[in-house]
Amino acid sequence: MAYSETCPHYLTLDDTVYGSKFPEWYACCPPMRSAETVAALKERLADGAIHTVSSDHSCYDLSQKRERTDDVRFMPHGLPGVETRMPVTFTAMAPNSTVEDFVEVFSAGPARINAVPGKGTIAAGFDADLVIFDPAEEREVDGGALHMGTDFSPFEGKTLNGWPAVVVSAGRVVVDDGGFHDPGPVGRFVARNGFAAHHDALSVRKSPSVPATVSA
Repeated sequence: MAYSETCPHYLTLDDTVYGSKFPEWYACCPPMRSAETVAALKERLADGAIHTVSSDHSCYDLSQKRERTDDVRFMPHGLPGVETRMPVTFTAMAPNSTVEDFVEVFSAGPARINAVPGKGTIAAGFDADLVIFDPAEEREVDGGALHMGTDFSPFEGKTLNGWPAVVVSAGRVVVDDGGFHDPGPVGRFVARNGFAAHHDALSVRKSPSVPATVSA
C-alpha cells in the first residue's frame, strides 16, 4: 500500500509568493506550485486521497536566508511551520472536510500508518497526549509573536481558525490559558511495532472510541 503526505504551505500558498516583496520567505523544496495545483491538492485532501499533513518544519531565520539572495541554489530551503501547522491545516480543510477528517490526517492516520503504539486514539491504554483546540478561535499570524526559533512566518498577516487552547502531555497539562507549564525532561523512546502486527493489534482491541489530536 502507498500513502501520501503534504504540508500546510502547499495547501495554502501558490507560486505567486515568489513575486512578493520577500520571496526568500518562501524558498523551500519542492517549491510552491500554481494556484490550480493548490486547488487540486485541496480537492484530493477532501476526497481522502492524501493521508497525512506534516509541518516539514525548517527553522531558518531571515539572516540565514538572506546570506545567499544572490543565488537561490545556495539559499537555505525550508519554512518554519510547526507552530502554525494546526490552524493552517484546519483553515484549509474547514470548507470541505469534517473535524474527524482533520483529526485523521493530522493525528490518527500518522500514528496508524507509522505503527506507533499508544498514539492516535482516545482509549484505555493509549497515552494521554492530547491537543484541545478551539475551532472558532480566529487569529492573525504575527511571526514575531510565535515561539519558534526564527523571526518570520510564511503565513504572516493571514487570518487562521482553529488554534490550540490546552495541551496535555502524558496526562499533565503543559499548556493552557496560564501559559506553558514545563514538566521537565519527560520524553521517552517509543518503539514502532511492525506494520502488520500493529494493525492486527488495533483490530483485536478495536472498541468504541474517539480519535484525538495527539501532540508530537
